[in-house]
Amino acid sequence: MPGIDGIGLSAGSRASGPLLRFASDDAGFLIEDLQLALNEDPCRDAAATRRPVLPADLATRSWRQRWPRFTKAALKAGIRAVAALPLHAGGVRHDGAVDLYRRCPGALDGTQRTAASIFAAAAAELLTLDELRAGPS
Repeated sequence: MPGIDGIGLSAGSRASGPLLRFASDDAGFLIEDLQLALNEDPCRDAAATRRPVLPADLATRSWRQRWPRFTKAALKAGIRAVAALPLHAGGVRHDGAVDLYRRCPGALDGTQRTAASIFAAAAAELLTLDELRAGPS
């Protein structure tokens, strides 16, 4: 996706909470791992509110106050912006989010936001198919 440095996906059940399902690279793995370990992050906020969380610059005061441990670790890792989109397609919802990150600050433009929303919906559908294939647990 142009203008995006990496992608991560965390998803799970309400009981288990989000689990790391995919990371495009080492930085994506680090971001997803940080979110899961620190329990404060854009992914959880997007999943809880069922709305995109789009911090264009993690260095701004409001984001550093909202997620103090996460932003400190993300900035140290060279990540400046994250876009977390909840996993839903139609009436299907999963606990988790698709996270897009970039090393430079900046908001997603309209084209990037549309592509990210389509990607998140497709990921939700694939997770549903995976659950159906696995059968009852």
